[in-house]
Amino acid sequence: MEKSNYQKFKALHNSEKPLLLPNAWDAGSAKLFEENGFAAIATSSSAVAGALSYADGEQLSFDELLFVVERICRRVSLPVSVDMEGGYSRDADEICEHLERLFQLGVVGINFEDSVINGQRKLQDALLITKTIEHIKSFCLNGKIDIFLNLRTDTYLLNVENRFEQTLERIEIYE
Repeated sequence: MEKSNYQKFKALHNSEKPLLLPNAWDAGSAKLFEENGFAAIATSSSAVAGALSYADGEQLSFDELLFVVERICRRVSLPVSVDMEGGYSRDADEICEHLERLFQLGVVGINFEDSVINGQRKLQDALLITKTIEHIKSFCLNGKIDIFLNLRTDTYLLNVENRFEQTLERIEIYE
């Protein structure tokens, strides 16, 4: 029996070999990565936004992101993980709706960030992020959605004071 893309992606995470995820910005770049032997593909929020003449930080609509991701998933047979930034919403239910739409396209993973841009990029409250993640996990378990969730903390990106300690604290809270 052939493995699903989720099973392939999971196996790549448990391999002795490092998982290299090239960041596609459209279907053409994703196909190029596939043709050059990569085992999986991710998207770059900045590159996808830039290709559509937007700035990074959820400046394009979720439907526009979905449009690009759908074309990528149709064009390649590899596992695809999507940079979902802060979820394209601050509402956990809406974030789950977005995640389900990506899952229906065949997406096997998402990158979720703990900062958002409202004029300038700022860290969100770690406890709020934790509640959102718990909601997402519950949604996935109840809906039997197998998807990798990569949570990124942006303490270094934002060069916050005591960033090492802040990073460790946020990791502990998120776990």
